[in-house]
Amino acid sequence: MKKILIIIILNFVYINSANSTMTVGKYLNDKNSKNAPIVAVLENYVLAAGSAIFWNKIVSLAYNQKTFCPPSNWSPSLNDFINYIDSEIMYAKKNGKYKDNDKVAFYLSTYLYRVFPCK
Repeated sequence: MKKILIIIILNFVYINSANSTMTVGKYLNDKNSKNAPIVAVLENYVLAAGSAIFWNKIVSLAYNQKTFCPPSNWSPSLNDFINYIDSEIMYAKKNGKYKDNDKVAFYLSTYLYRVFPCK
């Protein structure tokens, strides 16, 4: 019960901030944390960001305006979103474009636009 309360409080602190975006530096730091509530909040944030982008894709199909074009059977999981972010971080570092204060949602979006372009 105490862990659940800590996770809920951390979620409110994390998500209800005026600027509720996570930097890549914080993502990398929290991802390697040994503190389970911190990792849980990180996973919640990534899942929320990924879900928002997933639904963006659904809405873009409904209105026939393309943003990115994944395969028709695309159904990403939390681990997929984490892998997308990690891949884009590596890509940005390789190309000299990595910035520690860039936002995680930006990296997730740029990965999707880069890997699933619309033709």
